Amino acid sequence: MLDGAFFEKLACVGARARSDPRPFGGIQLVLCGDFFQLPPVGINQKKTTIFCFEAPVWPTAVPRCVVLSSAFRQSDSDFLHVLNDIRTGSPSEQTLAALRANEERCSRNETIDVVLREDDHRQNNGSSSKGANGSSDSSSHGAECVATKLYARNVDVDRVNEKELAKLDGPALFFNALDEVRCGN
Repeated sequence: MLDGAFFEKLACVGARARSDPRPFGGIQLVLCGDFFQLPPVGINQKKTTIFCFEAPVWPTAVPRCVVLSSAFRQSDSDFLHVLNDIRTGSPSEQTLAALRANEERCSRNETIDVVLREDDHRQNNGSSSKGANGSSDSSSHGAECVATKLYARNVDVDRVNEKELAKLDGPALFFNALDEVRCGN
């Protein structure tokens, strides 16, 4: 989700680049997205982030909004009801019951077998896998099937990422970038 402060900066950059004081230099914007998505996450936990549609420049930059209300990718009305309840943040008792019914299935970390063919193994490791008798080895490797985790706070994401990164072999690589935008008269 685009942060409101960044939306403001982009509006300023567009105005300066086009030498036009209007937001985005008067460029017509066509924005699309689901504004029921998770809010923008700020790097600094002490700084409050806002949605782009909460930015002061939004009413001027986006004079007309069109809301699409028909679902085309879901035909199961019960599932669609659950999705809409979750999107609006107000799940009904029926929705909560449906989610609880599936909770156990999603909370298990089940192991699945992944069978790699010789050409897959060679492609991934740069070598061929041969057994003791010289034949190709189609070995089975256990891989965890882990559900996607969503967190509302960066500190929680950082904790899980650090834990998972610690499991990796090899040196850490760091790449630094500096982005700066200055707006004003």
